[in-house]
Amino acid sequence: MALNIQVFTNVGITMLGQADAGQTLTISRIVIGSGSANQDSDLYPLTALINWQEDVTITRKQDLGNGVMLVSGVINEWDMPAGPPFQLRELGIMAYTTVSVGTVGAPSLLPPAGKPAPEPLTTDQLYCVSNVYHDQPQTVTPGGTNSWAFDIHVEIDRATNVIINIGQVTTYDCENIPTDDTVDPGWYAGRAGNVFQFKRAVAGTGIILDQTTYPDRIIIGAAQLAHNLDLYVPANNPDAPPTPPPNTVFASIQAAHDYLLQFTIPPQYFATIHVHELNNAVISTPPINFTHPNSSQIKVIGQPPVSIAVNSITPGTGTNKIAAVGSTAGLHVGQYVGLLDCYWGYGGGCYITALGAGQVTLNTYDQGGQPVYGKTQTGAGPRLVYLPTVIQINANPTVITGMFNLPFGIGLMQNICLVGDTRATAPGNNLNNYMTYIIDGGGVGGQLVNVWTFNGRRGFNLFSGAWGLSCDHPWPYVGAIIACNCGFGILGTGPITAFDRTYVNGCTQGIVPGGAGMAVGSITTGMDYTIVYLNHNYFGINCAGGLFLGGSYVMSCNATAVQCVTRGSITMGAAYSSLFEWNSGATADTNGQDIVAVGNSYVWYDRHGQNPAPYLPRCNIATDSVATADLQTGQLSYIHMQST
Repeated sequence: MALNIQVFTNVGITMLGQADAGQTLTISRIVIGSGSANQDSDLYPLTALINWQEDVTITRKQDLGNGVMLVSGVINEWDMPAGPPFQLRELGIMAYTTVSVGTVGAPSLLPPAGKPAPEPLTTDQLYCVSNVYHDQPQTVTPGGTNSWAFDIHVEIDRATNVIINIGQVTTYDCENIPTDDTVDPGWYAGRAGNVFQFKRAVAGTGIILDQTTYPDRIIIGAAQLAHNLDLYVPANNPDAPPTPPPNTVFASIQAAHDYLLQFTIPPQYFATIHVHELNNAVISTPPINFTHPNSSQIKVIGQPPVSIAVNSITPGTGTNKIAAVGSTAGLHVGQYVGLLDCYWGYGGGCYITALGAGQVTLNTYDQGGQPVYGKTQTGAGPRLVYLPTVIQINANPTVITGMFNLPFGIGLMQNICLVGDTRATAPGNNLNNYMTYIIDGGGVGGQLVNVWTFNGRRGFNLFSGAWGLSCDHPWPYVGAIIACNCGFGILGTGPITAFDRTYVNGCTQGIVPGGAGMAVGSITTGMDYTIVYLNHNYFGINCAGGLFLGGSYVMSCNATAVQCVTRGSITMGAAYSSLFEWNSGATADTNGQDIVAVGNSYVWYDRHGQNPAPYLPRCNIATDSVATADLQTGQLSYIHMQST
């Protein structure tokens, strides 16, 4: 039998009846002993322990309800007179009763008329007791170093006048309150002998513990940035101050971000992570996770773009093109670059396949299956641009993986070239074999300036929030937004805007509106320098159920330049024209198809005098009419074309 399971003695039952009848029950002490017993019936006649050894001082009480009182006590071996060890076999409660002044007993327990009330038991007697019986007992060593604590459930039934004598001890006990809360932690952890153990407070994410402001208290508050903060990546970043403040230089972007997790960032302040790799080395990284809830107050800024003047662009052998430049300084084979402000089919991302004296040979990324763009461009204007800050995933994912995960958005990302797969050409030339979502952004959105994405299943995967894609200001623009060699170039479900230079080339699906409010290009007057380049894509724009606004597009060598499906809606050229490029003298433009509308979709297109007859855009259904086949299938689609 376990010691914590008590049974009533005969005298204890008498005391309980007297207490129920209105007398006062006083629980005076806990007692321990070494007496042996075989069964409960051996305990019923006892008025004291079989072999008493020590009294245990009661340290606390607690009414558990339903007629049960918890009585706790503690005895320290070092407080006991030194003596031989004894076996702890029996544990009991000593109590007595007294008449309560002015108390009326319960009628059912009052003596019959004419008979006297039972006399109270005013001397300590054994109320309840337990014995280990045949179980192995523990050993108590008087004068030793152990401390013994007991929690005993005592039945008090309907007794309303119960006194428990709390004694003085050399070691005190503690408890966490409320005691019915068994889930949340409390400060008190326990006690080892006469040493109390309290849990230490540790500041968690976004929490600060201040114990210096006031001498008599600890203040738990939110850790906040009190000013703008600059952080530098990596450790050899030459932009860091000569003697940087502590905790401002980090080995990686992830480490800099994780440092900020200890702070909340108020809306009036920003934390800026400056990224600079010496000698323009590629930064190899695992996926970067921006889990800070105030990510909209964080900026990630790389080195400024480098622009090299291009004197001419001519077709090379196969799919290559050759740019004649005044200098090849800073360039190397395998480097990702952009051809900007050039003939339409050349614009966008590519990589260097060879370097010669004054010339750079570049590849052509193509998913359109059309003849590779082959015009010759001479004269000043085009630029070959590279971003010195290149971040590449360090291991090609085998399952879909975000490279820059921004679930809470970001304040600003600027001047960063992101490479989602180390293989410049996808296996089987199928971009779905890339597993990387390069920019995987949600939350409230953010601003992306001069950000390039190469080699991903999705380049800009902007699944929620308001995102702005732009380049440097003012004119002449130095940078651009580039989505190149991606399964999906720019995909978004929120209000996505890209009102500056945007290049989408060599993608399976270039721009994919998935919700309401995506606007890319010139959508209103005053956007005179906005041009969107779509070339060598399978679909330049594939609007699947979304609402899309665009303008000032130049489209070359796409299998389908503009497609609208599944109740999608496209408005092209509300303020400025968008052009489907024709080769001079040819009977067909460079795109396989210009405008396709199926599945109850609508396309509104204003030529603004461009693409005149016989160079009108080629559509899958006659403009301003309903196809007979659509009438038969119910898949009503419509293409409206005008020229203002």
